[in-house]
Amino acid sequence: MFTHTTEEMESLTSRLSYWTIRDGVLVLADGSYQIGLRAALPATEAWSEDRTAALNRQLQRLLNHAVPEGECLRAIVEVHPDCRALLQAHADGATTSHSRVRAIHRWRIQELSRQQAAGRIAVYHLWLTLSYHPPGRRRRWQPIPAAEYAVHLREIEVMREVLLANCTRAEIAASPLSDEEYLEVIWRYFNPARKRFLDPPAVPRSNQRLEIPRRVLHAAPYLAMASVRSRAARSDLYRRYNYLWLDDHAVKAVSLDQLPDEATTENLLRELLLLPHYFWLVVEYWHEPRTDAIKRLEVKSRMAYAARFSNPASEREDPKSAVISADLEHLLRRLHSSDTRVFRAGAAVVLQEPSLEAAQEAARHAIDAFHQVAGVEAIDESVGLLHQFLALAPFSGEPTVRLFRVLTENAADFFPAVGPWPGSPRPTVVFWNRLNGLTAVDPFDPRAPAWNGVIVGETGSGKTYLAHQLLFQLLAVDPEIIIVDRGGGYATLVAALEGQHVRLDPTGGMALNPFDLPEGVDEPDDAKVAFLVTMVNFMVAEGPQPLSRLEKALLEAAVRQTYWRARGEPVFLRDLVHRLRTMEEMGSHSLDLQERHLAQQIATRLHQWTEDAVYARFLDRPTTITLDADLAYFDTEGLDRYPDLLPVAILLLTDLVWRRVRRSTGRSKMVVIDEAWALLANPIAGQFLDDLYRRFRRYGAGVLAISQKLEDFEGEHARGVLANAQFRYLLRVKDTARASELAGLNERERRLLESLTQIRGRYSEVLCTVDFSEGREGGVLVVRGTSLEDWIATSHEGDRRQRDGVAEQRGGLWEAVCHLAEAEPRGMGAGGRTLYAGRAG
Repeated sequence: MFTHTTEEMESLTSRLSYWTIRDGVLVLADGSYQIGLRAALPATEAWSEDRTAALNRQLQRLLNHAVPEGECLRAIVEVHPDCRALLQAHADGATTSHSRVRAIHRWRIQELSRQQAAGRIAVYHLWLTLSYHPPGRRRRWQPIPAAEYAVHLREIEVMREVLLANCTRAEIAASPLSDEEYLEVIWRYFNPARKRFLDPPAVPRSNQRLEIPRRVLHAAPYLAMASVRSRAARSDLYRRYNYLWLDDHAVKAVSLDQLPDEATTENLLRELLLLPHYFWLVVEYWHEPRTDAIKRLEVKSRMAYAARFSNPASEREDPKSAVISADLEHLLRRLHSSDTRVFRAGAAVVLQEPSLEAAQEAARHAIDAFHQVAGVEAIDESVGLLHQFLALAPFSGEPTVRLFRVLTENAADFFPAVGPWPGSPRPTVVFWNRLNGLTAVDPFDPRAPAWNGVIVGETGSGKTYLAHQLLFQLLAVDPEIIIVDRGGGYATLVAALEGQHVRLDPTGGMALNPFDLPEGVDEPDDAKVAFLVTMVNFMVAEGPQPLSRLEKALLEAAVRQTYWRARGEPVFLRDLVHRLRTMEEMGSHSLDLQERHLAQQIATRLHQWTEDAVYARFLDRPTTITLDADLAYFDTEGLDRYPDLLPVAILLLTDLVWRRVRRSTGRSKMVVIDEAWALLANPIAGQFLDDLYRRFRRYGAGVLAISQKLEDFEGEHARGVLANAQFRYLLRVKDTARASELAGLNERERRLLESLTQIRGRYSEVLCTVDFSEGREGGVLVVRGTSLEDWIATSHEGDRRQRDGVAEQRGGLWEAVCHLAEAEPRGMGAGGRTLYAGRAG
């Protein structure tokens, strides 16, 4: 017959030492305090080796000087799927009134919410806790006098400021916890199921000045009031031999049981942070008093030295004792000659899974992650599991079961210093990352000096699909978008979102009058006149020889006279030809015979572009399009058959883009130029791109150029493009060494570029680097669209045929993609397991 032991019948709250939370600190039953900081894991994925080494050195200083002797610093990492705050900010950021754009945005939010509910998203939280034990000893639950408490708070404030300053120097973003956040962290630890769907409880306030003894509560239970312990521990805990059952979750703990047998390296526990499960990682540092540590080592050193010659039957020294003695002597020299300190350190992982089988699998993965460090051993806790679980709880104040003495240099290597790149504060565009989390990118991030970018990748690497993803999400914040491309790669997107598709083709019936002026303007400004002179120069120049200075002056005078004589009526190219043939003066100067002859020569050469000529249908007609759509797409494929028209068309396009960008609407503007290599081959187009990249910021605009290789931006007219591109999206390229050199990548970024992968229909990876005013940030992004986005963006021939067939049946493209997105889910909508092996769900 089985009976319950006293321990099993004991209340969980009675095992907890939390007393009260107030004034930004947590007070424990023994009168000690816990100071908490909310922090962020350093996004070191793409950091240079030098920067990572500097972080490690600063962590050593943090341990030595921010953790007083006798106190404990803990780094607690929680990995969980709760990204509601990010998804809410992403949803609230949508300001567009366009129904279809809102539908795409809503679809994305719903799909990400489903991924979260299924446990397929990982969120990383880091908390730092620092203990403070006031001088003297006191009994448990002994009241603290107000004057003494005030002294303690002043000391705690100094400790907090020192810790925050050291975090800042180590590039770890940190801030003090509020009273509510203290309770939230504890509550999340003891409620693994509730935390996914419920908000944390409030901090009890009314009874925090009084702790009723248990014997009184036993006699009068009705006197019990809410406490920090009762608010935090809301679930029953059942103890089994090698696991706990808490809040419908099996709980296991895996602890470090043996130190590495080789020299430690930075980010020693990196593999633990990559575990494909949800967990708590706790790394603990107790700062041993320096004097006591040295005395202890000196005693051991003398004993080891004596043991070297302890065998009276032999004059040879004992080899083992000799090695130990030499090591101890070396340690003592380091302690006496440097700032090195001694810490008792430990690391453990608490795994909370919805089933015992899942918890056992997670424990095996955790042990394997520990074993990736040479010589390290880990133990799956069993007999000591309950004690270890309670000791590992946030702010417990209790040392964990397994601690090891290490020096500062080794202790810093255990600090969890690798995490996903969080991206921008405003989640305009949301991508996945390699840790199965979400990274926010804001193409108009105010931290960047400009908002220009490039997308580079070989054929089939996913360049255009990445551009589609950026546009799908960027359109939700209601910008003005202009796309320039050859080949119709964005035709489906523009048609689905009711944008404006302009085919630049002289035989297609479209006309652009270069002499158009803004509504209400009768006279051109100097910029417009200069544009027209440049355009005509390319139309009439013979070979590489441009017009002379006199010819340009004649042309400028003719342009101004043409507008003046029109008196507000539309002006066309043929009107300029007529003026050149008949003009008699240039300003106050009457033309002589030679000047008239030059003007007539220009008119003769320009005549082939007017009236019934082939190009006249494109240039010498009233404009047939209205450029007022929020999404405008210029397809330049029709110009491939007319190379002599290309420079003129590019100039026209330049004028159109600048007119649109300069228009003050209070909205952000983005120009996307795909197949940029084709434009960069032309000097005029290259100058056009260079001009955009240098001047767009002043108009609240950005430009994104897409090409197959970074070498495309090496030309004379394109060097300014790469130099002024703050956002760089690099996909798979053939020559990673050359691409790394041109993009200014460090060695770690180069290795990331080489490691990029892609699976058609599921995801593609891209290395994103952003040059902010304060420095470079970046990491690997995983491009995964929703089912609706995939059916719009797909360029696969079979998919397009199927989409076109359904469009005929359903009566429209939009109806077709909505139907296919539901009937044949793709991307995130396909469900199943996550991209990277193992994470639950």
